[in-house]
Amino acid sequence: MSILKTLIFPLTKEKSKSITEEIFISEKKEETIENVLDPSNLDDIYPFSFEEFPSHIESGTNYIRVLTIVDYANQEGNWLGELKRKKGNITIVQHLSAADDSKMVQHYNNTIKNKEVEMERTLDPFTKKELLKQIESAHIQLDKYLNSQTTYLYQHTYVFLQAQSLSELDTLTDNITRTLTKLRLRSLTPTKGMYQAFWSALPLGQNLLKSFTSRLSNTEAASSFFPFDDAEILDLSPMSQVEGINKETDSVIAVNYLDRKRVLNQHMVVIGTSGVGKSTYMVQKIIRNFAMGTKQFIIDPENEYTRIVKQLGGEVIHLSSNAKTKINPLEINSAEIIDNEDVTSSVTMEDLIKEKIQRLKGFFQVLKPDITQVEKAIMDKVLRDTYMDLGIYEYHSIKDIPSDRFPILSDVYHQMERLQEKDPDRFIKVKDLYFILESYVYGSNSLF
Repeated sequence: MSILKTLIFPLTKEKSKSITEEIFISEKKEETIENVLDPSNLDDIYPFSFEEFPSHIESGTNYIRVLTIVDYANQEGNWLGELKRKKGNITIVQHLSAADDSKMVQHYNNTIKNKEVEMERTLDPFTKKELLKQIESAHIQLDKYLNSQTTYLYQHTYVFLQAQSLSELDTLTDNITRTLTKLRLRSLTPTKGMYQAFWSALPLGQNLLKSFTSRLSNTEAASSFFPFDDAEILDLSPMSQVEGINKETDSVIAVNYLDRKRVLNQHMVVIGTSGVGKSTYMVQKIIRNFAMGTKQFIIDPENEYTRIVKQLGGEVIHLSSNAKTKINPLEINSAEIIDNEDVTSSVTMEDLIKEKIQRLKGFFQVLKPDITQVEKAIMDKVLRDTYMDLGIYEYHSIKDIPSDRFPILSDVYHQMERLQEKDPDRFIKVKDLYFILESYVYGSNSLF
């Protein structure tokens, strides 16, 4: 290893000569690199080196232990999440190599034949059930192979642990061993074979403990070891919102809700016991959305957010049977009720009213859960006549319609009264809905 260090500073001829002589004399005296450099820095610049002990390896300030997995559980799906999210410097290393499929097929074929013979010989109910499960499992493996759903391979697994002290490494080992036992993975510390385990766990493609870690499995079982899960939710961008800390990894949780490709929906549930900070969290979220210019509608039955909404210049609307503000389910608020974006720009008033009537049928189904298709069909005409009588069809845009020009529930109720006079047969079929609507128009259900 050679080290080159360049010094640049102005020198006179006398000084230059004396320094040159001094360096020349120094080079003769210093024969080893330890006499030239500070020994405390040698570990930082020397090539990689380590010292082997029976149950661990020391490399500089790193204490390393590699566990070998010698027995596996029969699991499907990604079931190693608990191990992968453990705190500490932990790496799961696997070696996979192809196996002879014909030997595996022969193995399962012989298993079925031998276990069936054992079934005939034994009278013990428990043993019979065990044999039956083994036969069933072998049949499943053969079916998967014959249907080209799986192939077979040799699987070798190592767990690489690293810490800053031997006591810390022992604590980490005990913690990981308990987790492996819980996951039904049997691990061993390869005493006096740590060197081979260490090199097998490095990304060098060497597997020096094949015979101790080998497991013959199908591709489905082997795939369950791959870390396809991800406990991290960290999408840092100017529009991201920091939601808190990941309990498992202590990492920041950040979500960009405007990125539709990564955030498939905007649903969220905030759960916690009383006093843990749910309302405080929601107030912070309201403020963040306000700062980002996001329009917010808050349904607040317990009146928790009135103060912050007023401080941000929002409008607070109190809704109850006694309140002056009412909800008009018949008002058309936006042309966006048409789902097809391609036709939104050319939508007519008739299209908007048709779409609104379809949604109003759902509203009437809330008022009368057992509403029939016949009742819906009759109400379709009642609603069209209501909009027509108030001249809504004559407008070209909903922006031109004053909010007090839209029909309200009492208009629908009176339209049903006229139906009673003009077409009694139809009225009889919607009579129950007529009486229900009366309680919303003149009764105590005056929210609408």
